[in-house]
Amino acid sequence: MRKKTEMSEEEGGNKEFIDEEIIKVICDAISSVFNLQVKFENSESKTVELKLESERDQANYNSIVFMNDKATSWCSQLIDQCLRGLLRLEKPYKYLVSCVMSQNNGAVLHSDVVMLFEDTDGMVSKTISINDLFFSITIVGLAIS
Repeated sequence: MRKKTEMSEEEGGNKEFIDEEIIKVICDAISSVFNLQVKFENSESKTVELKLESERDQANYNSIVFMNDKATSWCSQLIDQCLRGLLRLEKPYKYLVSCVMSQNNGAVLHSDVVMLFEDTDGMVSKTISINDLFFSITIVGLAIS
């Protein structure tokens, strides 16, 4: 399902928030930070599925494990790469990007966001699982009037 919101020309121009574009931004950020090929097929799912096409990708994937000293750096890099990708979209939006990381040690990670905004605004939240790590990335786009 392609979710798209847009404003008419009278309301301030063609402002579109398209989920697939935002999901691609998240996948590109993961690819950049962890040097993995990332693929997302189902926009209804909350999870980004990793696609490992080569032995190099498999080796990179296997080397990613929770390290307390890298946790802050990984989250910062993911947020930075998401913001760079959002800027390349050249859409008239202000963006909020959050990244929550947790080690999969048997504890439950639950994350939820509730927002009230205009029809032209949008939000995408996706979870990424890499070995013993869970990342939850949420991007909110608020249209600039």
